[in-house]
Amino acid sequence: MLFASLQLLITLPTNSNITKSLSLSLSLSLSLSLSLSLSLKEWIFEDLALLRVEKILMMASGYSNSPCAACKFLRRKCNQDCIFAPYFPPEEPHKFVNVHKIFGASNVSKILNEVLPHQREDTVNSLAYEAEARIKNPVYGCVGAISVLQGQLFRLQKELDATNADLIRFTHEGSSSLGLGHVHSDDFFNYPSNLSNDM
Repeated sequence: MLFASLQLLITLPTNSNITKSLSLSLSLSLSLSLSLSLSLKEWIFEDLALLRVEKILMMASGYSNSPCAACKFLRRKCNQDCIFAPYFPPEEPHKFVNVHKIFGASNVSKILNEVLPHQREDTVNSLAYEAEARIKNPVYGCVGAISVLQGQLFRLQKELDATNADLIRFTHEGSSSLGLGHVHSDDFFNYPSNLSNDM
């Protein structure tokens, strides 16, 4: 009886006469039985603590009351055993939209079921990267990005080789103009032994 009146007190608007009478009856019944009041408080706090623990456990397992981005996009109910829930959180709907657009939900589900559980997060991140690259560059996808980076690496390597060749040439020209003969490039920064410090 006390629990029912407490629930009504919470759900009714604060300015109604029913609320005032319920709060009066609730305060009278609580003042009559102090031990009942303490047990009610303990019960409420235990229940709240249990709800918090359940919420933390559900968040840790990747399941929450709101559907994952995949189930929300596919307009289906998100169960606790949803394979998409840990990897497509509701806060990142674009991630699943891109993956679904390129690979399809059933193919992604098959891929995730074939992969070991500890490799699934990396698999989803790889699929998301490939899908985003394919959307940005429909012809080459992520291979286009790799090709661009390889081209930059090749140009930088050629520039480095040319700079090293210039450095060796300048060190050779500098040593021959001083009459020192051939100086190896490793010895360029060492002080030549045939020049004295008393100059």
